Amino acid sequence: MKAQADRRIDRRHVRGRLAFDLDRFDTDLFRVCNQRGLSRRRAAEDIGIPSNTLYCITHRGAIPNGTGLAAICKWAGLNAADYSLNLEDYE
Repeated sequence: MKAQADRRIDRRHVRGRLAFDLDRFDTDLFRVCNQRGLSRRRAAEDIGIPSNTLYCITHRGAIPNGTGLAAICKWAGLNAADYSLNLEDYE
């Protein structure tokens, strides 16, 4: 985890002592979309979420609500816990 210590933490994604690594999540989600040959809009349709949800992740740095995040993770085979950062590792 110390290798990530130089990483910039976006304070919008911090809750208490944890942060969500949205950049890495977005990169992994984009990889899954590419592997499946889908645009973000088409992926959102497949997931069953509004297309602007994936747009907001990429362009606005917005974390989806719990239901949206769960649906995205299930569809993409991602584990949201893998993107949780303990801020004590960054002090």
